[in-house]
Amino acid sequence: GYFLADVSHNVAIFFSKQTVWSRSVESDQKVNGSGFPADMKEEYELVGGALEHYEKTFRLNPGFPMAVFFIGNVHNDWGSSIYEASRQARQRGDTQAGETLRLEAVKHWDAALDAYRRVKAFAPNYVQTHHQVGLVHLKMGDMETALGNKEKADEQWKLALKNFDLYHQLDPVFPPNYYRQSYVH
Repeated sequence: GYFLADVSHNVAIFFSKQTVWSRSVESDQKVNGSGFPADMKEEYELVGGALEHYEKTFRLNPGFPMAVFFIGNVHNDWGSSIYEASRQARQRGDTQAGETLRLEAVKHWDAALDAYRRVKAFAPNYVQTHHQVGLVHLKMGDMETALGNKEKADEQWKLALKNFDLYHQLDPVFPPNYYRQSYVH
């Protein structure tokens, strides 16, 4: 299954780049739009979007941490785009939509953290996992600050710094890690 896992992983990357995260009405519209490759439309119909393909990849090759890491990245990015929509809704004065979207963003960030925990369980120092965990907590700290929840923001930022420090111990030459630590401070 390793070869098929590699194929599925590359299909998942394609869907990630198209922001076809998972089966949904929004993804259906993208996939059924003009110009979407027929073979990728068929893959979507058979398996789903990026998340479903990364999960399939991991089922076919359970020793491949990148697939689970990318599941975390999908939820991280998806949550961030939803949170931006939440922020814009609040700016327009639509607090109800803003709160609904914010909760959906948190759901995705929590799913990202769960995926990163899965990675850490069998590949504790895999690539940038600690950095990505820190990034999710940084975003959640920003969100809590925007809501006026200073204590919750501080909790999130402490978790961010803890994970940025873990990453620094593995890779002390990754500039974004320093920038994000500085941002939190």
